[in-house]
Amino acid sequence: RHFLSLLIVALVTGLILGGSAKSVLSAPKEILIGGTEALTGPYAAFGQGVFGLRAAIEDINKQGGVYVKEYGKRIPLKWIVRDNQSDMLKVASLTVHLIVSEKVNFLVEALTPPHVRQGAATMAQKYKIPHITGVGPFESWQGIREAITPAWKYTWAYGFAIGTPPPEGDFRAGKQ
Repeated sequence: RHFLSLLIVALVTGLILGGSAKSVLSAPKEILIGGTEALTGPYAAFGQGVFGLRAAIEDINKQGGVYVKEYGKRIPLKWIVRDNQSDMLKVASLTVHLIVSEKVNFLVEALTPPHVRQGAATMAQKYKIPHITGVGPFESWQGIREAITPAWKYTWAYGFAIGTPPPEGDFRAGKQ
């Protein structure tokens, strides 16, 4: 929960510092976060991550939301999740709906097998919306990323690696 809370705060801060929130004259009532999760189907066990994301957002909202310097106030978060039914072919269209119809400010998703996330990453790139997704293993995700042209610039992944060592400077570097 702590890691997810920090992850969400970092993404919101990046969104705000990137200027997306400045384009609105008055402060929004809430910051919208969207994502698709495997709540049903063969990957539904991965959908259990929604509880951690929901808990992180609740913790942030108990503190009044995220402080946005440009507005001089805290703004609560709202998370909109859609069930992708473990179907990677539904992820892109659900993600477009979240971006276009629900007007989410960015996308956050729990840990899921990498092939399920490529539709969301592609739509994040198309609509230029920040996207943080959990994937595992890292090597599979990296293989997909390297095959995509143009490269995804709006998606960042967190998760675990099987054989890729952490880079120098990472707190895990040199550790098993």
